[in-house]
Amino acid sequence: MSWILLQGDLLGAGTGIPDGSVDAILTDPPYSRDAIELYEKLARLADRVLRPGGSCLVMTGTGILPDVISAMCPPLAYRWTIAYLVSGGAARIYHLLVLACWKPVIWLQKPPASGETGGFRADIVKGGGKSKRWHPWQQSVSGFAQLVRFYTRPGDLVLDPFCGTGTTGVAAVTQGRRFIGIDVDPEALEV
Repeated sequence: MSWILLQGDLLGAGTGIPDGSVDAILTDPPYSRDAIELYEKLARLADRVLRPGGSCLVMTGTGILPDVISAMCPPLAYRWTIAYLVSGGAARIYHLLVLACWKPVIWLQKPPASGETGGFRADIVKGGGKSKRWHPWQQSVSGFAQLVRFYTRPGDLVLDPFCGTGTTGVAAVTQGRRFIGIDVDPEALEV
């Protein structure tokens, strides 16, 4: 089978994933400051399951970006921030009077980090239109498919420990990658 879904907390459900077996993690955790502990857990899981040099791509909110990087580095090494352009309307950040037209996706790697994953790639990704059919926080498959193509190779194993309704999984499998998804919500996994 090219994909598997696991229900539970990312650390608990992820215990069955062998050490060093994952080529890339692509995920979109909650963006609140209260969720920083989840990013710390994500870093611990990534440090265990990623192969050396494996990538961890994490979409997050701009307002908590410094906290997320601090929570994940170390054990992971920061490489770059990718601009994920949001189409179909900007988010209004009222207290700052900002129209947010992009989301950061931080590119981290398990040491020893290396930039080599198949050549140059753009640091701008264009998300598709609003894709909220299955969940209010759902991302576009077309945007995540670009991330999969840019940062993984055919046959690679991609993990999303906050897979929700499966955007990363659909993007990975349709691009010829294998996929493991983890989520605490059984209803999201059912979708």
